[in-house]
Amino acid sequence: MDNNGILITRTDRIGDVVLTLPVIRTLSKVFPSRPLYFMASSYAAPIVENYPGLTSVIVYDSADDSTTVGRVRQITQQLRDLNIKTALMLYYDAEVLSIIKKAGIKERFGPLTRISGLFNYTRFQTQHRSKVQFHELEYNLNLLKMLGVTEEQFDPTLELSPTPSSYSLAIEKLRQVGFDAFSRPYMVLHVTCGGSALNWRYSYYAELASRLSETTGLSVLLTGSDKDAVILSSVKQHIKGNVLSTAGIFSLKELIAVIAGAKLFVGPSTGPMHVAAATGVPVVAIFPPIRVQSANRWGPYNKESVVLTPKVECSAKLNCLKEKCPNYNCMDKVSIDEVFEKAKKLYDDSCAKQMGLSFE
Repeated sequence: MDNNGILITRTDRIGDVVLTLPVIRTLSKVFPSRPLYFMASSYAAPIVENYPGLTSVIVYDSADDSTTVGRVRQITQQLRDLNIKTALMLYYDAEVLSIIKKAGIKERFGPLTRISGLFNYTRFQTQHRSKVQFHELEYNLNLLKMLGVTEEQFDPTLELSPTPSSYSLAIEKLRQVGFDAFSRPYMVLHVTCGGSALNWRYSYYAELASRLSETTGLSVLLTGSDKDAVILSSVKQHIKGNVLSTAGIFSLKELIAVIAGAKLFVGPSTGPMHVAAATGVPVVAIFPPIRVQSANRWGPYNKESVVLTPKVECSAKLNCLKEKCPNYNCMDKVSIDEVFEKAKKLYDDSCAKQMGLSFE
């Protein structure tokens, strides 16, 4: 094929962008001579900045937020100047599709989820992601077939590495608040999520962290944004052992570095959970049983992970029925004992693996 550029777009959340990384890996291998660009939100762009195989990242935020009309025109012109022939949307966004079309990109591919896609895509693939027949990462890879990529060429490897500079900055910030990451092995506890999925009780997370810290000797780093500071402060008060709240002190790149250095990650369905999976950290994830929110579609995509879900028959298709459901709140059915046992075994197995031991 020619050497005209390819644009990948995914302008939503951190976890969504993490699960597109195998698309970048695959395209860079199949079309090594074609420049590869990625359009992401300013919030999630650090995930793909300097990612192997990418030529550059184009930042786009919704016009309803920080992007002005002038910024939209600037991005449109930028796309024109890059000589991009093909755009692959991994998630439908009407504003992004409009920009791609105005930029004169001839080949516009993506998943058909809105009727307007029929008139603006030049080729589309029908996907019913709400049926949860595949993992989100696999749905993304399947879209590559529109570019002539075969399943045999897919590279589903999910890898994300922190930059040395981000690691150094993160270690220094921890040192400034009295935490020596070199002498204190730690686990990351991320208790909040964006509200798109049901979560475990904060008190359960606190009790779990106390027990894990006591039995493993791990310190506990609570991670979250500055908006989570009050919640994390409350959770911290109920955790026994060495615990530190890092709410809002890290940039996304620094957070990636902090997570990558952890011995264990525990949390709900959230972007940092996907970061942990991509950096190779053992993950314990607690998921709701709702089909579209389930681990079958959104679970950690690595072998060193454990997923716990309430053992109930869930009739909800998109969102929790809450008080209308006879099983509400089913997340309480995931016991602290069960999560502790799974997490402790995962941690022990990981330590044994690092030491080259096997107990099988």
